[in-house]
Formats: sequence, C-alpha cells, structure tokens
Amino acid sequence: PMIEDLATESSPVTAVFSAIANETGLEPSRIGADDRFLDALHLNSLAVTRIVIAASRALRLRLPTAPAEFSNATPRLLADALSELQTFAGGSDHAEQQA
Repeated sequence: PMIEDLATESSPVTAVFSAIANETGLEPSRIGADDRFLDALHLNSLAVTRIVIAASRALRLRLPTAPAEFSNATPRLLADALSELQTFAGGSDHAEQQA
C-alpha cells in the first residue's frame, strides 16, 4: 500500500493508532497499546516503517533515524518515541523533506 497522508495530529498516540488502522484496516479500538507489531499484529518491517512514516508526517516531525528498529515494538513505545521527538525537536521539521 501507498503511504497515505493522515490529517495533522497533535497527539502521538492518536497519530500512531490512526497510522496502524490505515495500514491494517483494523478499527483503532481493536489495536492494543501493548500489541507487538510483529508478534501480535503480524506486521513486517516494511509495514511498520510505513506506520512510522505516516505517524511522523501526521505530527509534522522528522522521521526517526531507523524506523525499522520499531519492527517488534508496540504502539505505546512508538508513540512514546514520537512524543520525545515532538518535545525535543519542537516538531518544526516537516516530514515532506524525508520523501
């Protein structure tokens, strides 16, 4: 699937769950905050990378340096990492520079 732009979000949790729902077709309510991307949601590293990119773009953040490192993380861990980027980077870099 193509990486779709999500509406600009201010909450990392909302951005992550929206990106997962968009990637998988699952309702956000069916995705657990501690579900592992690979083990529980059966997403491969490319799907997780697309989720990281979509959530980062929705938050208007620079992409994490190695998005594939989140391959078997959880939505909570990804949201926490994006929250840190949002706090320390100020959210000023737009992801369109990353494409």
